[in-house]
Parts: sequence; C-alpha cells; structure tokens
Amino acid sequence: MRILIVGGTGKFGAWFVPFFKRHGFEVLVSGKSGKVDVARQLGCEYVFLERLPSVVPTCDWVMLSVPIDAIERVASQVAPHMKEGSMLFDVCSLKQGPLDAMLKVAPEGVEVVGTHPMFGPTIPHLEGQTVIMVSTSRSGSGFERLRQMLEEEGAHVQQMSAREHDMAMAVVQGLTHFAYITIGSTLRRLEFDVGASRTYMSPVYEVMVDFVGRILAQNPYLYALIQTNPAASEVRRAFVEEAKRLASLIDGGDVEGFVASMRAAASHFGNTEAALRRSDKLINWSIAELERLQSMVGKEVVLEHLYTSKYHRGVLKSADKQEVVLGTGKRQVKLKLENVRMLEGEELSAWRAEHVPTRRRDISVLLCEGAREDVLVHLLSSLEHVARAEVIDVYELKGKRSATFRLHIFSDAHISQVEKRAVEMLVGLGCTPRGSDKKRAERDLNPRPAG
Repeated sequence: MRILIVGGTGKFGAWFVPFFKRHGFEVLVSGKSGKVDVARQLGCEYVFLERLPSVVPTCDWVMLSVPIDAIERVASQVAPHMKEGSMLFDVCSLKQGPLDAMLKVAPEGVEVVGTHPMFGPTIPHLEGQTVIMVSTSRSGSGFERLRQMLEEEGAHVQQMSAREHDMAMAVVQGLTHFAYITIGSTLRRLEFDVGASRTYMSPVYEVMVDFVGRILAQNPYLYALIQTNPAASEVRRAFVEEAKRLASLIDGGDVEGFVASMRAAASHFGNTEAALRRSDKLINWSIAELERLQSMVGKEVVLEHLYTSKYHRGVLKSADKQEVVLGTGKRQVKLKLENVRMLEGEELSAWRAEHVPTRRRDISVLLCEGAREDVLVHLLSSLEHVARAEVIDVYELKGKRSATFRLHIFSDAHISQVEKRAVEMLVGLGCTPRGSDKKRAERDLNPRPAG
C-alpha cells in the first residue's frame, strides 16, 4: 500500500508518517514549501508539485494535511489524477466544506472520507486520543481500514455526520479557543505579568494559565480559520452577551442575580461533582509528578525531553515548579519542568537495556525438589538492575538436579550487590549454592561479627 501525504512536511502531516509506516505503508510526502530535508529526515520520498500528475495515480491513499482555506485548491490539483479504488481524505477541523470540495473533484470510484484528529502534533502516541471520522456516500473499505488502524493504536474513533461535527466543534473548539484567547488578550491589555504570577498562583489558576498558553503557542492562522466555522458565529455572540450580562449584574450590585445565574449554569451543566473530581485528579497528578521528581534528588534518573525526544541521564540535583537540574559529570543541565518526564518502571528498564551495557555473572545452585528453571529465571529477571536472566546449563549431580543461571546486570549498577541479592533469593527459594557461589553465600548470609 502506498500513501501520499500532501502537507506531509508540516508538523501535523509529518506526525502521521511513522503511523502509516507502522501499518506497512510506503509513505510519500509533498508540500508547497519544498522541504526535501524534512522528507529525508522522515525517511520518505519528496514529491514536487509538478510530479503530482504522474505520482498520484500510483498511490492507494491520499491524505490532505493542509489549511482549511487551501483544501479546495489542493483537492482540485490532486483528486482528478487518483485511480479507481483509491481513497482521498482530509484532517481538517471543519468537515462540511472540505468534504464538499473533495466530492466535487474526486472521480467516480474514488473513496472520499473526512477525519478530524482531536489532538495536535505534540502528543507522543494515539493511546487515549479521539479521532472523528465522517463517512460519505462514497466511503467504503478504506474508511473501515483506517478506522481499524486508529483503534489498534488505542484511539477512540467517533463517527458522525459533517453537520453534527461542525455544530459540535463550534462549541468544543470555537467557544473554548475563543474564551482562552480572550483571556490571553485581556492579560495583555492589563499588562499583567503572567510569569511573576506563577510564584503565588493556585493549582487551579496554574492549569488555566497553561491551557491559555497552550492555545497561544500555536499557529494563530489555524485558530482564526477554526473561528470561520459558520456555526461558531452564533456561539461567540452568545458568549459575549452572557459575559456582558454577568458583568452588569456584579457592576449593579445584584449579587443574588449573579448567584442565581451561576446556580442555573450548574444545573444545566449536570454532574458538577464528577467534573470537580476529574479536575482534582488533573491537579493532583501534576503535583504528584513534581513530588516524584523531588523524591529522586541525589539519585540517578533518566528524563525524556517531550519535544526533542532526547534523553538526559544524570544525578538529579534539584526540581521545582519551573526547572529540573541534572548533574552530568562536571557540568549541570537545566531543563524546564514542563518539557520533560521521568522514565520509571518497565519503560526505564527498556531504555537501560537499549543504552546501558551489561556485565555477565553466573550462579550455580542445586535445585530443590519440584523447582522449575523457567520460574526461577523469571524471578531473577525481575531483580532491580538485572537486564535479563537465562539458564545456561542443567545437569544431574549425585541424584540431584543442578543449574547454572547467567545474569546480565547493567554495568552502571553495583554488580556484586546485585549478585548477592540473586543468591539470597535462590537460597530463600530452597536452592543450595555450589562451589564459589556456596562460599560467597555463606559469607554473605552469615557475616563474621565485628571485632
């Protein structure tokens, strides 16, 4: 299968390149900017615009990752060259206009599908994300395969009509973005120092400010185009009128009127208690993340930079709400807290297995009756700092079974301490150390008294 992503050198289009590769597609990218270097970094062939008429007929799917106001023009350049049985789909945040444009120019026999991924290109994976899909009278097997691919990677796929989508997005995106951008614009008008306020802000305020900043950090043209949703105009009008009405109640000293309005809004909202609990979880998670980092001060950690995908390993010197300081040799690295996350558990073990060399240590024991080597290997592999364990020899000795286990221990660990814990575990399970392992076990388990 072959897919062409028009706009594939942009941030969002590029995000989907590894997704389609994981599902066995050969991925080609194209764009008006001619970013051949980006295509090379993605491991894709770059298709210049003049080659589209000859390349498009060879593609099974074509994805349009372009601004809403460019969909009609780009679709008219690409769709007429598509072969029968292929599929054309977009990722725009509006659906009626783009679908009408694609249906207008796509030849008979070409599937037309609308999608709206409800996330940006900064998310690491699809797990837990929502993708809206809109079928048309010309949707078929391609629609179902794309849906299956998204769901296989953990996405929640919601199917709805183009009209339902655009009405919902007028509130979900239009109102939300407009409110956050208005707050940001108000802070500018007041010349309010947002950075300074972080030293005394409440957790709720901090979350709100971060969401405002999240929107303001992105492409303003994209957010302006989202506001062009015809249904968003009425939503904005209602928002402005409600803001004026509530302000007039307070300005006029009508506290009871304001209280009544807030209670009416709460009643319409529904389960406010559930919303309170969910927001508490969000706030508490943020606090807990910082507390986990602070508990590791003085210890070695591995941090992943969320936006460069670079890993930083070192001794954690300090961590606060603004930054994390790592000691790496004689120098220190300062990282913004919001840009990193600490690897833990199995993920940390997997990273170490890939980046840290190991040292081998063999342990020979007499097995107790009924002991299973595979179970012992599993238990040994679960020890901290053990990359993996294996059985390298099993034999009979004077009517008893004996086995030699090989431990692959991370070289940055205290090797002898890990080996000692492994022997202690085996002894605790009824095994008897042999040879040098026996002497070491006797020494470790029965140390001589001091003096």
